[in-house]
Amino acid sequence: METWKRISGGKPFCIKGIQSVEDAKKCVEIGCDGIVVSNHAGRQVDGAIASLDALEKIVDAVGDKTYIMYDSGVRGAADVFKALALGAKFVFVGRLWIWGLSIMGEAGVRHVMKSLLADFDILMNVGGFQNIGQIQKDAIESYPKGYAMIAERSKL
Repeated sequence: METWKRISGGKPFCIKGIQSVEDAKKCVEIGCDGIVVSNHAGRQVDGAIASLDALEKIVDAVGDKTYIMYDSGVRGAADVFKALALGAKFVFVGRLWIWGLSIMGEAGVRHVMKSLLADFDILMNVGGFQNIGQIQKDAIESYPKGYAMIAERSKL
């Protein structure tokens, strides 16, 4: 880490692809300035932990010790909101701008990013949030269902 700081002029060093609390703790131990919770295109790995599930555990373990970012399958404002609610400080949206770029070039990128911001603005307003600092984990918590799936049994 000392070598990186010296050759980069003190720029931050982050590691992408963190999926476990153990790896996140190791990043903190060696002095990383931040981590990116991501499956690094691991959607091809059958049975791998979902990055959103990993994010929650990692934030609980090291969220107060390093800057945590999220990058995994973000397709809309709700995905951004969930990641922020679980403790990410920054959310990457690579897939969206690539789609825009592939269809309409720079104008496509502008369109999908403006659309994402508009969608996020609507979500925030409908949810009653004035700024992202108000987004907390309890905004997405669900509670156990207090009802049976089928209220009555068949009499057959």
